[in-house]
Amino acid sequence: MNLVSKMLTATVSAAAIVAMTACGGGGGGGSSTLATGGFIKTYAPDTSVADWTSPFNLNPRHYLIMYTADELQGSGNIDAISFRLSQDLAAAVSCPGTTIKIGHTTSTDLASSSTFSDHYENGAGSLMTVLDNRTVLLSTGLTGEFVSIPLDSAFAYNGVDNLVVDILRNDACDGTVHFSAENNLAIDQMMWTSATTDLTASSFNQLFQAGFHFSGGDNTQYYGTGLDHAYPLTTAANLRLQNMYMAADINGSGPVTGYALRLNKLSVEGNYTMTVKMGHTSSDVLSATFADNADEFVTVAQDVTVHVPAGIPAGGWVWIPLNGTFNYNGTDNLVVDFTTSAGQGNLNYVEVVDLGGSQRVYGNNVATGTVDGYVNNAKFRFNGAGMSVLMSTSNEGQAFPFWATVGSMQHLYSAYQLGSAGTIDRIECRANSAQPSHTGYDYNVTMAHTTAMDLGTVFADNLVSDKSLVFSGIIDTPAVKAGDWVGINLTKPFKYDGVSNLVLEIRGEGGSGGIDCRRGNTPNQQLLWGNYDAAATSGSTEAKLVDTRFYFK
Repeated sequence: MNLVSKMLTATVSAAAIVAMTACGGGGGGGSSTLATGGFIKTYAPDTSVADWTSPFNLNPRHYLIMYTADELQGSGNIDAISFRLSQDLAAAVSCPGTTIKIGHTTSTDLASSSTFSDHYENGAGSLMTVLDNRTVLLSTGLTGEFVSIPLDSAFAYNGVDNLVVDILRNDACDGTVHFSAENNLAIDQMMWTSATTDLTASSFNQLFQAGFHFSGGDNTQYYGTGLDHAYPLTTAANLRLQNMYMAADINGSGPVTGYALRLNKLSVEGNYTMTVKMGHTSSDVLSATFADNADEFVTVAQDVTVHVPAGIPAGGWVWIPLNGTFNYNGTDNLVVDFTTSAGQGNLNYVEVVDLGGSQRVYGNNVATGTVDGYVNNAKFRFNGAGMSVLMSTSNEGQAFPFWATVGSMQHLYSAYQLGSAGTIDRIECRANSAQPSHTGYDYNVTMAHTTAMDLGTVFADNLVSDKSLVFSGIIDTPAVKAGDWVGINLTKPFKYDGVSNLVLEIRGEGGSGGIDCRRGNTPNQQLLWGNYDAAATSGSTEAKLVDTRFYFK
């Protein structure tokens, strides 16, 4: 639920928000032909709240604060952080010499070490400076309101790892600000010291109530553990389903370019042809008459086929391949309308949660349906951030594409893993280990569309449609830490249609050293190796895929 009653803005001197594409957590990557969407993910469960003297007070402070992926429920470019006031702030407070850094972490409890540095750059990527020795002005506000700190550089949060926020002030503020903090948590999520040169500090099982402002990204609407429902991934013909998502839950606005459903059971293979529409409504309830439930429906996917392979685990996500965009106004509630015209194979069960209202209506080949309170757990992708396929669950790596010798390889990305159409102008993989800078990778990079769910053993046979040489030349790579991203800027961007599967081929001569990229298991044969041959015509397939991030032009 959105608990932000009023969002107040703090200022930083020369507060330009910079979108970056650095190897660590730099933001950016959405389509420049659309406006950037945005949303706020708020952590404020109000279970047991303490009045806490914040990092912004009359004394120097060094804080490290950890938010879990489950608490954030989103991914994308974080360009501001807000904190909830536990006391009225009658006069603005100025805090010079403030540095804020953000990073992903493999830590799950700050009590595991009293050393600050043990909780960042520990395998999940570099700690990124998002505000460097700046003066932060915290604006006036009432108890329960939020004060917001815009960042100079956006941080690209992946939505999978936990997140740490490091706040360091060597100078005193001209006043004291009090933040609300959750008490008696199961783990320690904050540590701090007033001796800012100390490398260690005590940890506490408390956590500031906060809002993370995303400029583009995936906004997860997760309402908790739910039940099975076969709509809309069903073999029944002419099925109709509508779900309503409340504006207060979405807490954002802008172009929606993707929509995903969460599975409640291990998937079985099935293909479903459907049309998807979205619309605004000022009503808080859906009626039984489908046509009456939005001011106007906009088609975002027309007769697309959703291919679901066997083997996606319960809790996994299936992106519906959209070939259109919906501009959400952020004020009205949002209705998603599915018509499944045909299904082949097996039905699959999505996760639905009963919210006790009238937020779902469903039926089969009828103008009116059954109304109840169940809502699909879902993701809405707002334009403005990169598109990530994250498959790894362990530190398993492979030399993609930055090997130290000659080679050829292909990867297949399914539409259900991607989620959005757009013109791709950069591809990245996530480093599995720290590496120095390397030079001299001489590659040809080719992309193509395909309807195949598995790669064959012959390279040419996998490049089916719209084959395009998107890069040919020399690549040098910077030094990276484990978990950082490293990639290739395409010289000829590729227009991905959002509906087809995507093949990426890289072949050529290796550089001065190798970078192993993190990978994980897949339901299908999505990796083809050509061994140590830059001109290989055939190779061996594996059910593997590297963690990959795509940026849109």
